[in-house]
Amino acid sequence: MSSRWNIQEKTVLVTGGTRGIGHATATALAALGATVIITGRHEESGANAIASIKQATGNPKVSFVQADLASLAGARHLADYITNHFSQLHVLINNAGGTNREYKITADGLEATFATNHASIFLLTHLLLPLLKSSAPARILNVNSIMHRSGHINFANLQAEKGYDQIYAYRQAKLANLHFTYTLARRLQGTSVTVNAVDPLGTYQGARSIPQPLAIRLILPFFKWMPIERAARSSIYMASSPDVDNLNGKYINFRKKVIRSSPTSYDESIGEQLWSITADLVGLEQKSLSY
Repeated sequence: MSSRWNIQEKTVLVTGGTRGIGHATATALAALGATVIITGRHEESGANAIASIKQATGNPKVSFVQADLASLAGARHLADYITNHFSQLHVLINNAGGTNREYKITADGLEATFATNHASIFLLTHLLLPLLKSSAPARILNVNSIMHRSGHINFANLQAEKGYDQIYAYRQAKLANLHFTYTLARRLQGTSVTVNAVDPLGTYQGARSIPQPLAIRLILPFFKWMPIERAARSSIYMASSPDVDNLNGKYINFRKKVIRSSPTSYDESIGEQLWSITADLVGLEQKSLSY
């Protein structure tokens, strides 16, 4: 094998790959020759997605695993399946996410938005780390959102149980995911596994003089009209490019540029406290988290 990153030699897992940005990401990577695994909640949508990707790319190395990543059991099932059926995993794209209009508790006792966008990702990534490390060089990509910029980590209301608000819950969960990204990147520094955040939009940096909530309201309408392939560009680039081997702990927008995320996302003390709390919530012992 070549020492230079070659996506044709890589196995990629894209969660939430049956539609939207995840499907566009999986299709593009399959077209480049990667072995691609996608996940989704429903067998039928998974079968349809696999068929469309294979037809569009001519790549037979595409498979589907049913997994509901709103639950910790779903994350554990997926990790077990991947570990038992694949000898290597070079790229993990944590794309699955979502939001809920009403307050909803999962079977694990977690608020659903927090579970889907942060807790299950935290668990899945840790469970797959041994395989990623043994396959290194490897890359972990967490799909984030411009919405994190108006988020705030409130440890007294971490799961939005006090007066649930859909937007508040989503902002905080995406910011929590970003703290996880940066904290894991620091812990894996010096290894051959990198961790970065990718944003389907991420153009906010050019509007520093505009208050964050207003800037987000101005930008989001344009996002609705963005071609899905364009929104997937940051994930595709960071998974496939041989030029980002040493990029770690960064935030990349759809223009494939490294930009700054919100100032609070770089607060390491918040990241470490959130890490400890999340590890307890998902049932991972701190002493077992070796890097």
